Amino acid sequence: MTASEATVERGLPEHLRPRAAEILDEAFGQKLVAVVPHRERRLAFLARTLRAGSCLITLDGDRLLGLVCLNASRGEFEGEILDTGALGIGGWRELLGVFGAVRAAVVLRMFFSHRAKPDELYIDFIAVTSAARGRGLGASLLSEARRVAREGGFEYVRLDVVDTNPRAQALYEREGYRVIHEERLGFLSRFTGFSAAYTMELRAEPVDD
Repeated sequence: MTASEATVERGLPEHLRPRAAEILDEAFGQKLVAVVPHRERRLAFLARTLRAGSCLITLDGDRLLGLVCLNASRGEFEGEILDTGALGIGGWRELLGVFGAVRAAVVLRMFFSHRAKPDELYIDFIAVTSAARGRGLGASLLSEARRVAREGGFEYVRLDVVDTNPRAQALYEREGYRVIHEERLGFLSRFTGFSAAYTMELRAEPVDD
């Protein structure tokens, strides 16, 4: 299966939520463990809170191969990608317990709550299942995100990548993204598993030389 053979669609069907959670956890488990340390609870949390309308997905038939989660200040992708309010107080307590719910809420607020700027379409997550990597699917999802940005009148597509994921940063650089900001975490790296994050951006409209 190559990028040309896969299909890209908007939105996440309900029956694919558990698989989307597995793919995100496979790609970002080291980062997400700071939110919910226990894997099964983390998968349940992701499956229940991921906002379906934030997603672009790539499929082989009905098999989910990857997804990109988008965040904007307006339009179709307005809002954060994790709809934690959908859980309600009872849902938080049921999934994570009182201490776990407080921990998750604090870490999400500190590191995963990006308020998109008016000029940007922001990529919160992009992930392709390990079995399908190296086939151009990530680049295909990035290309679709750029097209969505153009359609929505956004000037830039932006994302953040951590220093423990050089493979992803290399992909973004190949697609034309450039680093515009570096954030060093210092002592907070003990809680996150990474020591630096880089903000990268790409103009939605190609610029002629």
